[in-house]
Order: sequence, then structure tokens, then C-alpha cells
Amino acid sequence: MKKIKKLLFLLTIIMLFSVGCSKEEEDVSEDKSSEEEQASEENVSEKEELTDIFIEGKYFNITLPANWKDKYIMKEYEDEYGYSMEFCEKTSNDIGYVGWLFSIEIWKEEIQQPNYEEIGKINIDGEEYPMIIAYPTDVQFTEETSEAYHELGKDIETIIDTIDTRE
Repeated sequence: MKKIKKLLFLLTIIMLFSVGCSKEEEDVSEDKSSEEEQASEENVSEKEELTDIFIEGKYFNITLPANWKDKYIMKEYEDEYGYSMEFCEKTSNDIGYVGWLFSIEIWKEEIQQPNYEEIGKINIDGEEYPMIIAYPTDVQFTEETSEAYHELGKDIETIIDTIDTRE
């Protein structure tokens, strides 16, 4: 009888141990699934972050690199002289140093910018106007914001190549 009790006791321990092991295996596989899902979500987030920024202006479209996300301010102006889409580095702008990087401008009158490059003509309502890229002539950042300003400035030529006038 003692032998049967010992045998039953051992069988119970073995069964409990095997149930516990399979439960741990389930937990481990659930952890792996959870980690895989999290990694997959992170990859999706990274892909979303890597999406270029498409901007539709009144007369043209432009695409900014994904690394500009939350680092720039865009302003549009239009008056009797023309239209302007201006891009500024955000941290400089936030502290009052404007942070102006460049503008894409369409002039209906004589060009009034001291530092610009004409990139072509654009037809608006049957009239052709010069389209220019205007650049700052003075410092637009502080010592603290210099790195952020110059980092965005590296992309300007690539951005200019994305201008689509929709003609």
C-alpha cells in the first residue's frame, strides 16, 4: 500500500510538473508573439516616420524629406506682388530668430529679393511669371539652434527638385 501511495504521489508530481512546463511554454510563446507584434508595430511606425511630407500649395506641390517632420514651419503669403511659400526651422523660429531657410516665390511684379535664384516660369491664368527660390541674407538662428538649422539646410536642393507646378 505504501508503494502505491508513493507511486501515486510521484505520478501526481510528474503530472503537475508537466502541466507547469506546458504552461511556461505557452507563456514563453505568448511573450514571443507579443514581442513579434511589438517589433512589427515598431517597423510600421518607422515606415510611417520615413514617409516624405507632401505639401500642396496654391500653384505648385512640393515634397519635404521625412526627417523634416515636426522640425519646420511653413507659411504661405499672397498679395498683389505675388505668392510665397516660406520654410523656417522650428526651434529657431520658436525663440524669435525666424529660422528662415528658403522661400519659393512667384512674382507678379519686378523681383524684390536680394538673394534669389530663378528656377523657371509658371503660367497663372494665362500669364507667365518668374518662379524663384529666395534665401536669407542674414543669420536666422542662434548658437543653440545652429545644428538643427544647418541639418535642414542640407536638404534644400533636393527639396527644390521636387517642385511640381501642376501645369
